[in-house]
Amino acid sequence: MTGKIKLIAVDMDGTCLDNRHRVPERNLWALEEAIKAGILVVPATGRALRCCPLAVRRLPGLQYVISSNGARVTEVQSGKTIRQCLIPWRRAADFLTELERYRVWVCAHTDEVCVDESLIPFVHRRL
Repeated sequence: MTGKIKLIAVDMDGTCLDNRHRVPERNLWALEEAIKAGILVVPATGRALRCCPLAVRRLPGLQYVISSNGARVTEVQSGKTIRQCLIPWRRAADFLTELERYRVWVCAHTDEVCVDESLIPFVHRRL
């Protein structure tokens, strides 16, 4: 590999977090060292932003988090959404209706909250 590393996107579940969804000290140290070296470290998670571990979001020098399976990019310090790509409500409702015909596990992110299949009927009614 040639050239300086400029950015590291770090997956959370199954990569940076342990099996109890905690960040091992060794991983926090590695992320801190990368930031100190001038590398842009960007946690990437399928979770909603507020479900990204606080220990990660509070890393000194952390600038951005990619959350909700890439649907949102947030500037950490200001909390400002830099980019988002959301599914329109009507399309989401149609999709949930279609999924009712299949036996699949459903998890959705709405208003920074992760909603699992036990709450889908409630969300569907609200849509």
